[in-house]
Amino acid sequence: MKDAALLELQAGYPLRSSPEYGVGKVLATGKGEVMAGVTPEMIEEYGRDEEHKRLLRVVTPRSYMVVPLPARGRTLGTMVFIATERERAYTADDLQAAEDLAARCALAVDNARLVRETEGSLALLDTLFETAPIGLGFFDAELRYQRVNDALAEINGVSREEHLGRTLPEVLPGLDPQAVESFRNVLETGRPLIDQEVTGETPAQPGRERHWLSSFYPVRDESGGTIGLGCVVIEITERKRAEAERAQLLALERTSRKEAEAAQKRLAFLAEASALLDSSLDYDATLRNTTRLVVPFLADWCVIDMLTPEGGIERRAVAHADPRREELGWELGRRYPPKIHDAAGAGAVIRTGRPVLASKLTQERIETLAPDPDHLRMLDGLGLQSSITVALRARGRVIGALAMVTAESGRVFGDEELSLAEELGARCALAADNAALYRDAQLAAQRERGVARTLQASLLPPSPPEIPGVEVATRYRPAGEGNEVGGDFYDIFPTRGGWAVVIGDVCGKGPAAAAITGLARHTVRIAANYERDPCSVLRVLNDALLAEPDDGRFMTVAFCRFEPTAAGARLTISCGGHPPPLILRADGSVEEAAAPGTVLGLLDGPRLLDSRADMASGDTLILFTDGVTEARTHSGILGDQRFRQMLVACSGCGATELINSIEEDLVELQDGDPRDDIALIAIRTP
Repeated sequence: MKDAALLELQAGYPLRSSPEYGVGKVLATGKGEVMAGVTPEMIEEYGRDEEHKRLLRVVTPRSYMVVPLPARGRTLGTMVFIATERERAYTADDLQAAEDLAARCALAVDNARLVRETEGSLALLDTLFETAPIGLGFFDAELRYQRVNDALAEINGVSREEHLGRTLPEVLPGLDPQAVESFRNVLETGRPLIDQEVTGETPAQPGRERHWLSSFYPVRDESGGTIGLGCVVIEITERKRAEAERAQLLALERTSRKEAEAAQKRLAFLAEASALLDSSLDYDATLRNTTRLVVPFLADWCVIDMLTPEGGIERRAVAHADPRREELGWELGRRYPPKIHDAAGAGAVIRTGRPVLASKLTQERIETLAPDPDHLRMLDGLGLQSSITVALRARGRVIGALAMVTAESGRVFGDEELSLAEELGARCALAADNAALYRDAQLAAQRERGVARTLQASLLPPSPPEIPGVEVATRYRPAGEGNEVGGDFYDIFPTRGGWAVVIGDVCGKGPAAAAITGLARHTVRIAANYERDPCSVLRVLNDALLAEPDDGRFMTVAFCRFEPTAAGARLTISCGGHPPPLILRADGSVEEAAAPGTVLGLLDGPRLLDSRADMASGDTLILFTDGVTEARTHSGILGDQRFRQMLVACSGCGATELINSIEEDLVELQDGDPRDDIALIAIRTP
């Protein structure tokens, strides 16, 4: 009956988790609780309802204990003991025994949980290994396959069973032997080999060269010993094939593209040199300041010797608290300059790149530094005690050596001073190298400006052509100092029955933009000979741009056929996203000469229209780039309306005078520093 009552209590009246008593208190405190005697009054007070009290009276608890179930620093739950016999009352000793029992039970329960979780983790790892879409394998210490997944077996073209117990060369006889040695090196050194490209053949496809990206890493046991290798293999044969095809396509690029790429490499080299500059700009001052930092804070002497471009060594800085002794340091450098093949001193440190610490400068050590008796006598007179010489290393190369020496102070250098000297040397080297780079960059910048001017000039007509019966003026003004090739261009050349006038703006600057500009000029000149309509010429240009490798470049172009007539000229104009040309009439009015169109180089079948207009005597055709209308002034963007007002102010002017006036106004409105390139063409019928 009591057992049945206990089951009903457990099912219908779960134990309360109040932190003040019983299970809740034990869970909160982690300490067991014992009640020696349970009275009927306590049952009446504890019972939640009449049924609860009845079941408690059936069980007749006389005494109880609640103890925690502790395991690995946490409490899993509680264990409750109830005595129902009248003569049984739990004591503190019973509580201790119950706590010991509960601790053992809790540990067993937690161990079971850990085993279950471990088995689940191993099963998950096995699943990941087997289902991974990349090749996975494990080799023993003799580089024999112990386990492979289906993906690796498929890559190698050999079944999983045929891998087991065999070496790499046995499974893949066409594999590069050097690759096997690289894998063996991972076992010997313990250093992983990441993303190693491997080339070879497999039994599944003999005679076909295949490529894989492989990573090998040491697998260690609990003691840290290497027991084998793990490998991750991804086949990249198709990617390599695609890369080879792309390389072949790139070899077919146009001659103008090749020339522009060559120019890009030269400019990229100069840009990289500029990017390496740091805050220190004075080479010798940097070295002098370094020696002044050392003396007298760290040493009595500090000397810096630098490697010259010819491979010699030159003393560049000397410091001592006494100026007279400092001059002696310079005299030693002049009479006995270090040499790169010296067995000791600055020459040896520069040659090897290794620092030298001489905590005690013995007489024997000093004698190795002196090539003759006079030199030795001068060194002996200095009373040298201790020295450190470190290499000045910047950007992976040794450029000099810094020597710190103690004498009259009696200081002795150790590892701490050596570490400090190396850190100071690294900072000094970087600052000095930055200063040298800045100096070289100044000369390079002059050459760069010359290259940019030369390249830009090659992309523009050397001078406006002479068109019978009309006045032609052109102007190109690059932004800034003209260090980069701009994207604006123009061209004027004869065609059947008239002249072609073209102006455009390529996205971006530099050699890449120059390449597109060269392509555009070349294409337009050719197309204009067999395409009559300007819009057809621009469609040919659009196709040529789309055929180029996709680097996001696009351009705007306005193409005009200019045909002189007895009354003036007839114009046929098409615009590919370019600002429409304007006609300044002889009476001072300004008209738009063409309809807008679609930018070239982005989409097939751009929207292009041909517009026609006539010019009478005294009219001027103006073609321009957006560097004109989008000029930033103090009151905002210049805009079309203000530009037209500037043209009206030039009514009656010749083409050259108009161009000069417009340029002067644009430069003045931008405080003498236009932010964008400016290109202008003016053609006036007299």
